[in-house]
Amino acid sequence: QKAERYLSNHEARLNLAIPPRCKESEWGDDTEVMIKLASGIIFVGGGTGTLIEFAHWAKINESRVAHSEPVIYGVPLADTGGLADMVYGNLRSLWQDKIACCLPAEPIRSGVAAAEFLLEHLKV
Repeated sequence: QKAERYLSNHEARLNLAIPPRCKESEWGDDTEVMIKLASGIIFVGGGTGTLIEFAHWAKINESRVAHSEPVIYGVPLADTGGLADMVYGNLRSLWQDKIACCLPAEPIRSGVAAAEFLLEHLKV
């Protein structure tokens, strides 16, 4: 709800205002809903908020991989800075064996290539 004023005016938008679970609305109220609604995600750059979303995505996928359930594919867009670049570096070593199947093996540097990866893995 805190970010409701930033919603798009576009008629095709998915207009979801996520109420807080506890106390007042803060940034990140929407993270769990946003991640669970997605079949695939492209992470572009990113700071603290994107790191939280990525961690939530990774934790969900860790469980899904362990239980042989369908995963949510993710593509960090390389050379966009922040979290997206960190994923291809040291951050990847934290969970390489657990969720590597949810990510591209090599850095992807264009939106077209990211979309192609997702379409191929989602079998769309």
